[in-house]
Amino acid sequence: MRLVHSQNEKNEIIAVFENDILIDLFIEFPNELRCGTIVAAKALKQIDNGWFVELANSETAFMQKSDTFIRLNGDVSERPVSEGERLIVQVEHLPVEDKDMKVTTDICLPATYFVYTPNRLGITYSKKIKDISKLKMMLAPVSDALTVRTKAEEASLGDLTEELDELRHVWETIIAEAMAGKSILLEPERTIFSVMNKYTFSEVVTDHATTALQLKNVFPQTELCLKDLREKECLETVIDDALEEKIDLIGGGSIIVEQTSAMVCIDVNAGGCSMDEVNRKAVDEILRQIKIKKLSGQMVIDFAGSKDKKKLFDLCNLLKQDDIRVVGVSNLGLVELIKKRTTRSLKEIRGLL
Repeated sequence: MRLVHSQNEKNEIIAVFENDILIDLFIEFPNELRCGTIVAAKALKQIDNGWFVELANSETAFMQKSDTFIRLNGDVSERPVSEGERLIVQVEHLPVEDKDMKVTTDICLPATYFVYTPNRLGITYSKKIKDISKLKMMLAPVSDALTVRTKAEEASLGDLTEELDELRHVWETIIAEAMAGKSILLEPERTIFSVMNKYTFSEVVTDHATTALQLKNVFPQTELCLKDLREKECLETVIDDALEEKIDLIGGGSIIVEQTSAMVCIDVNAGGCSMDEVNRKAVDEILRQIKIKKLSGQMVIDFAGSKDKKKLFDLCNLLKQDDIRVVGVSNLGLVELIKKRTTRSLKEIRGLL
């Protein structure tokens, strides 16, 4: 697996290839707030279902009405927000077309075993945990607001305590930054490093000297190519290809991906081949397209052939991912998916939507 990273004053491109096929793609811009960023905000104007708030650099965002919010000193307030009040929020959705950025008062600090949730009460447990009683005993002295993740089942008390102490320290640092008048209180890990943790690479190349030094700490064989990396790797062509709506499947058949501001529609065409075989191949390609096109929100898939519910439910099981929720099969035989929006789609980044 290869990683190609290119960064200049305009943008940062991260492309992941497996056997020369693009399997993941990220394009980011300098000074752009990313989902998960925690910032100080000022309540500007109340509307029916929430508030418009001001963030760093006078950027405005929409904040849905909430029963509680966190003041800059870390205190949780259970009264409504007042105009001019300063509070801590987290970026939930990036701005799209005529929609403002969306932020939330429900702060979440995710880690391996816990999600630290200072705006909530008590401890909640993942429904996938088999033996909650054991974890409840281990966490009995804990008064923090947490969501306990499935991986906590495998952890020792020492591991859990160490991570919880780290999360407390992070939250204390956020409060200290807020009280010191900082606007951006915590930024998520740079995408390039989260990608390095997500995949196992045999080759990594970048044209950014500082990033190369950092990458060498986790992948010593990182190659620095200071001249014309984008041209050598044909990154603009890679991006243009990723934007294509029609994708031919190996061995026959194709899928068409149409994205609108309301939803994503995916049509599977057998092209004279075995419909069952094409549908199974289409699942892998659909999951790849969701990644490289950065698709999210509501999605519907019209698989090829008859609408046999059993076959469609089998395909639904193949589509399930940690970040994709399969809603089910509609009366018209369309498979419905939902994926949480954490970034702008490739079309939106390129101004095509």
